[in-house]
Amino acid sequence: MDDLDNPIWSALTGPHAHLSTGRGRARRYRPEISILGGLDALTETALADLRDILPSGAEVALFTTAPVAPIPGLVVRMATMLDQMVARVPRPVDGVWRIARLGDADIPEMMRLVQLTEPGPFSARTIDLGTYLGIREGDTLAAMAGERLRLDGYTEVSAVCTHPGHRRKGLAAVLVSAVMNGILERGQTPLLHVLPHNAGAIAAYERL
Repeated sequence: MDDLDNPIWSALTGPHAHLSTGRGRARRYRPEISILGGLDALTETALADLRDILPSGAEVALFTTAPVAPIPGLVVRMATMLDQMVARVPRPVDGVWRIARLGDADIPEMMRLVQLTEPGPFSARTIDLGTYLGIREGDTLAAMAGERLRLDGYTEVSAVCTHPGHRRKGLAAVLVSAVMNGILERGQTPLLHVLPHNAGAIAAYERL
């Protein structure tokens, strides 16, 4: 299986191995970092290993290339398709906006922005996965984007979100471009995942 077919497993057994926990054919990020988990392959053995490493009531999000069959002890709460996109060339960044690197002191603001916009799984220490950039307008964190999965040759752009009061200004495009350019400068390829029904986001990403 190609790394891009199984990106979470590739990250958890590669560049992000130090942020993971698990055994056998299943691994997951430490819960304070992310709910993402990975399997070496979609088999009953791997799913049983996943069940065994999850505390009672814990949730895990998987990327798989086929539906997950029911297995005792695990309940599928949601299943949806994702599109995967990659970028090969850098993009100019609009210099009108002041871009700041976000750090530990910004986590409460980041969590509030995530709660407002629901860009996908984001936990208190997701910031440990890579670089996160933001744009402020006044005292408000108006938009942010950052890095999530890191696998050999690729880094995922994630947590792209804009405060509802600051949309239609192109902030997300500025930040995605800046994150992409940083990944490309390291000699890696940016990738991202997006819901296929999110036509507006897909169109914006295609322009980038």
